[in-house]
Amino acid sequence: MAEVTDYTALLAYTSNSNFRWNSQVKLGTQAVVTYSFVRNGDLGNPADDPYGANSYWAFNSTQRGYFRQALAEFEEATGLIFVETDEPAMINVFGYNGGSAAGWADLAWASAYSTNEGELAIEGSNMAPGSYGYETVLHEIGHAVGLEHPHDGEATLADHLDDQAHTVMTYNYGGYNATELGSFDVQALRHLYGGTGGTKGWNAYTNSDGVVVIKASSRSETVLATGQDTKIFARGGKDKVIGREADDHLDGGNGDDRLTGNYGADILKGGDGADVLIGGLDKSDYSGANGEADVLRGNAGKDKLFGGRGDDTLYGGNGNDRLVGGDGSDVLIGGKHADVFVFVSADYWEENVIKDFGSGNDRIEFSGTSVDEFSDLTITQQGGHTFISYYGNHDIKLADYTGPVTTDDFLFT
Repeated sequence: MAEVTDYTALLAYTSNSNFRWNSQVKLGTQAVVTYSFVRNGDLGNPADDPYGANSYWAFNSTQRGYFRQALAEFEEATGLIFVETDEPAMINVFGYNGGSAAGWADLAWASAYSTNEGELAIEGSNMAPGSYGYETVLHEIGHAVGLEHPHDGEATLADHLDDQAHTVMTYNYGGYNATELGSFDVQALRHLYGGTGGTKGWNAYTNSDGVVVIKASSRSETVLATGQDTKIFARGGKDKVIGREADDHLDGGNGDDRLTGNYGADILKGGDGADVLIGGLDKSDYSGANGEADVLRGNAGKDKLFGGRGDDTLYGGNGNDRLVGGDGSDVLIGGKHADVFVFVSADYWEENVIKDFGSGNDRIEFSGTSVDEFSDLTITQQGGHTFISYYGNHDIKLADYTGPVTTDDFLFT
């Protein structure tokens, strides 16, 4: 265990890389974090409380106001935006009586496959600024966004710095109740999520359907979806727009995301679920990732669309596009101009459909498969369609196409 004299003692991700909401992108990337106040009817069983609570209760309007005030301190210091939603959110807040702790919270957690629905609990009803309860709220929000105690972990804070002036995460209280973040808290948060300039010009809110809406700026930036239904609108620049396990066509499910690029070379990644990804007017990359049934829609640029797992629909748009359906029975529509439809080993045993083959100088590519040359393929025509097969491993339907199919229509890589 090493002793340090700076904010690095507060960084939970140094022991587990997923202990930050932006774990799938570089450090310093701004993030939108959802929170909710758990209603009385949705409270859990206090018998399962980690610190022995004897009852749970929902925040009243006054307590909610103080909690929002504490969140505002984090927003004023770093590239975080908090959006209040119905539960379950990324942070779910309630109160309790009894037990051995003044409060507790789950650490921030985000991986390539899931975004945590964490809990944050406060003991006692007084949370007014200047009270011990308010300092506890600051402390627990710190955990919920990825800060740990300065005396925990591989790197611990030197004793002479482990105090309230430096961090609200301390266990050493100096006879007063902190009403603001310490200097090391601010430095650690900016290390994690950048400064407030990262969210300048952003607007994030919950719409009337309960969907989180994030409208970014005209800068080149990375925009992360929340763990709930999310609509993201990039406004320009070379943006990177990333969904989580959410899957948005606004049709329910475990978070349904609609990610919209704009002007600029955008990268859109849907994450798990049935996502709708709509690109901008320049060259863009799209990935449905681990989705259920994604819809990826290019625009006027030279786009790359990757469906990932699930039965996906890929629209190339008005450009020379590259469409990779991936695992699942996919529908590929290249649009105008010369497109490349790519089939990989994940397409084995699937039935894929190309709906507009021949509308441009289109080609079909077999990449990293056992198909090595044109003579490996069996090509038949029936019912106004063309079918391409390789010993049953690849089944590709060229819908409404009965024109010639020659070796010039294929790439083998």
